[in-house]
Amino acid sequence: MKNECPNCGYQFSSRDAKCPYCGTANPNYSSIFNTAKNDSSSDTNSAYKSTVTNNKDTKFSLLLFIVLLIVFWPLAIIYLVITAVKK
Repeated sequence: MKNECPNCGYQFSSRDAKCPYCGTANPNYSSIFNTAKNDSSSDTNSAYKSTVTNNKDTKFSLLLFIVLLIVFWPLAIIYLVITAVKK
């Protein structure tokens, strides 16, 4: 069932506690809707947390950051020197 936000007019589900667009509280919200959703979402949250804390992704991101830093800082400095010389 869709509700219309009284503040912004955005249409959202009656199962949402607040409008996802502006954050206004849903006057038709009932926590009864979300009890089953919250029970099943605990498994999803634990899977999400294990994905987020995966160190392999963090090491790859750090490696990528270091490579980009090594490549682009010298290029940026060379660009600044060339543009300064042309003036």
